[in-house]
Amino acid sequence: MPGLWPQSRIPAVGSVNTVLYFIGLLGVLVFVHELGHFLAARRVGIRVLTFSLGFGPKLLKFKRGDTEYCISALPLGGYVKMAGEASDEPRTGAPDEFLSKTKWQRFQVLIMGPVMNLLLAVFVLAAVLTQGSEVPLYLDGPPVVGVVTPDSPAAKAGILPGDRIVSVGDNPTETWDELEMRVGTKPDKDFEVGSCEWAKSVLPKFVRSRSDSTTSATSGCNPTFIPSSGSSCRATPRKKRA
Repeated sequence: MPGLWPQSRIPAVGSVNTVLYFIGLLGVLVFVHELGHFLAARRVGIRVLTFSLGFGPKLLKFKRGDTEYCISALPLGGYVKMAGEASDEPRTGAPDEFLSKTKWQRFQVLIMGPVMNLLLAVFVLAAVLTQGSEVPLYLDGPPVVGVVTPDSPAAKAGILPGDRIVSVGDNPTETWDELEMRVGTKPDKDFEVGSCEWAKSVLPKFVRSRSDSTTSATSGCNPTFIPSSGSSCRATPRKKRA
């Protein structure tokens, strides 16, 4: 139809975006890693010849002091080249060469790359946890069934709207989050689900249940607003209440 993006091009666009995201993420990791080597080398007085993001032919470059900064063609890594770094290179014995430094100083230069990556992970995790994330409100509420999917394991077990799931096996469930966690981690296992009539506070009624998913258990009982992925159980039929 006119005005619609050609369907055949959608996967290509998605693939391009994936590659760009990958390169961007890898670029950040490489930059932080090599920056650790660079800063440690400068700190102990080692002369840095090249700071490169990527390998191969140099696409962009400029020189400041003794160091050439560049972006190279293959964005699959990077490197920091230091004076007198390789044992097979000619050495002048200058104090600013890598092999002229003590073992402890050289160790600092080598270890600071991984250390910077670890610090980046801690910083990013702290930032994410500080910002928090949105979670469905129903997860903190009591697991009172609002919707039962027809022909689902919950429906076959006789679970009805208005029931409250009070336990899974010997574990009590006070929220939907606990219910989904307890049921979703029991694929292909037998367990008991206790339910009671929420309005009349009847004693729990236990049924023998079994999930039939190889990854997570599913049932078909959900809150009033059905979540995108719910938890529940497969159970043997029991008589419905009058």
